[in-house]
Amino acid sequence: NSIKKYFKTIYQNAIQLDCNKVLICGEDFENLLIDQHFAKEFSTILKNIGFLNIDWVFVKRKPFSYLKSIYSELSKHNLIVNFEQLYQEIWDKGYLTYSGDFYTWKFVFNFNHYKDKFDNNLNCKSSLFSFEDFTDEFVGKNLLSRYLSESSIEDLRKNGISCNYANKSLPPFNIEFRYICNYLSILESNSNYISNKKIFDPLIRYRRNIVTRYETHKKDEFNKKFSYNF
Repeated sequence: NSIKKYFKTIYQNAIQLDCNKVLICGEDFENLLIDQHFAKEFSTILKNIGFLNIDWVFVKRKPFSYLKSIYSELSKHNLIVNFEQLYQEIWDKGYLTYSGDFYTWKFVFNFNHYKDKFDNNLNCKSSLFSFEDFTDEFVGKNLLSRYLSESSIEDLRKNGISCNYANKSLPPFNIEFRYICNYLSILESNSNYISNKKIFDPLIRYRRNIVTRYETHKKDEFNKKFSYNF
């Protein structure tokens, strides 16, 4: 299949380059913490190709910060989302599932449960970094330090590797305006906003107040429930 073909090419390229480590990264691997049968299948494919060891590495953000980031991101995908429902689903299940036009995302919050279950099912010891540690100096430095020499790490530092993130969260106003436009199936545009300002402003203010209320009164308990001892 296409996955096997893709990683077979990567394996062959690594052999030709005399490279004994291959780094594969992507946000969508988070799904495997929930769909662990796919993780097993993925591991089997890689081992059959010739990869000897697979090190699983995950990065965990502060829970409420991650929730707000997801809330911002989902507004970009023509979805209709209410913050309080988002919060409650995560609180009840320990993860969140959302489907867009082309993909189903699974965002994990309860690492105490799902990471331990993942390690047991795959008979491995996965690593977990906090987002702050993982992005210290430059993205991935503490992971790359496991596999690269100090001189290589220093070269990365000197060559201007930085923590500039391309996909930043939207301002609160833009998030809520997008959700309202998604619900009404209208184009998110400045002209639409200006011509309907008296309608949009109270709705945006109402939705923003909900997020503010949750952040004020529920942030600490949310962070505590989904904390992880690194």
